[in-house]
Amino acid sequence: MKSKVLEYFLQLVIVVVGVFLGMLVTNWSNARQQNKNQRLVLQSILKEMKINQAKVKKAIKYHSKIFKAFDKVRAKKDYNDPQYKFNGKNLREFFPGWTGVNMPNLDNDMYEMAKYSNTMPSMPYKIQESLSRVYQFQALHNQLTDKIVARFFQFNETTLLKEGIGVIWVMREGGFAGELNSIKKYKKAISLIEEELKR
Repeated sequence: MKSKVLEYFLQLVIVVVGVFLGMLVTNWSNARQQNKNQRLVLQSILKEMKINQAKVKKAIKYHSKIFKAFDKVRAKKDYNDPQYKFNGKNLREFFPGWTGVNMPNLDNDMYEMAKYSNTMPSMPYKIQESLSRVYQFQALHNQLTDKIVARFFQFNETTLLKEGIGVIWVMREGGFAGELNSIKKYKKAISLIEEELKR
């Protein structure tokens, strides 16, 4: 009888050890898969941020040029004069090189996917914080862009140039200033992600 009890006990120990080993293998496999998914998400976010950073750099170059030109022209001419209507001719006169608002729409699809796929919590805190700052800027920038473009669509041939310049001033003080500030945020986030991906 003791040998039967010992035999059952050994079988129970073997089953428990087998279940425990199975759980360890499953956990290891899940952790490995999660790490692989996190790397894929980080690579996608990195690509998205580099594209957005390039869009912002292009916008900065354009905005710098037209705002400098505007500062020179407005020193000589008064855009508040009611004779100036909001049209392409007057815009090009006061903003040499004007081709439009040129505030880019910045993508956030990969970041949103990371949030909703539950990949973010396993990322290092510094990366999460940096991504949050970059994508918060992008959300505000996109909102401002939408408002500015919508306002421009409300203008017509009777709109005074000074009203348009008021909107462009918002574009300068809000959009352009934010674009300049964002470059540091992009550099930091990109650097942190590239560091993490090298591990």
